[in-house]
Amino acid sequence: MRNRTSLALIIPLLIVCFAAGVLSVIIKPPNPDTISVANTPFSPFPFFPTPTRASRFNIIIFGVDSFSSASSGTLLTTWLLTFGSKEETIELIGIPYDASLPDGRTLREAFSLFEPPDYGAQFIASMTAFTPYPIAGFIVLDRVGFAGLIDYLGGFTLGDQAYDGSRTLVALGLLENNPQESLKLQAQILQAMVLAAPALGRTPEVTPLTTMVPDHAFSSPAAAQIATMAIPLLPINPERVEIKIWTG
Repeated sequence: MRNRTSLALIIPLLIVCFAAGVLSVIIKPPNPDTISVANTPFSPFPFFPTPTRASRFNIIIFGVDSFSSASSGTLLTTWLLTFGSKEETIELIGIPYDASLPDGRTLREAFSLFEPPDYGAQFIASMTAFTPYPIAGFIVLDRVGFAGLIDYLGGFTLGDQAYDGSRTLVALGLLENNPQESLKLQAQILQAMVLAAPALGRTPEVTPLTTMVPDHAFSSPAAAQIATMAIPLLPINPERVEIKIWTG
């Protein structure tokens, strides 16, 4: 069902951002003039459980072309970040946008986060078809936000080629109609970005990232709640981090 690749030195990019103290600044609740936090599927929850040995949770990471308070945009990629206690494996599972849901629609066809009447609740619930573990929240990042994150890290190198945010978008764009191959490239990009992240240091300057919020990055629930779930995982053991690509 899945093409599994163990990655000895891969820490998912967003977990690295947690560790650097960046995510709470990158992705925070938007202002009332854009997306209402009340109109998201996770806002009713008053608290989030702390991962324990007996439990695992998912944070869904969506990549889109663009989004607004009225539109979720076009789904380009989906990654499930699955984790529990520090001793357990952290998984990053890439799901192609043409994967089918139980109702027969593809992820891209069903994708909805900000539209009424349920503001993404039914779509998020349908994602349980890909995981036996509870879905605790989601993060959405558009092309501009993703490119900005790459530039913030100073770019990366694959083989003998250097990439900045713009060049990365071009490379991914060439594979946009081939979701499986796109996911493989995304996995390599994540690896390269993670290897570049330590150069930021322990207290990075995050001001350049604040311009991405809320127009190019959003989370439900608030990033502080999502970060709280990740804190018990630190420091992360790279040997326990794996990436998988869903093949149906």
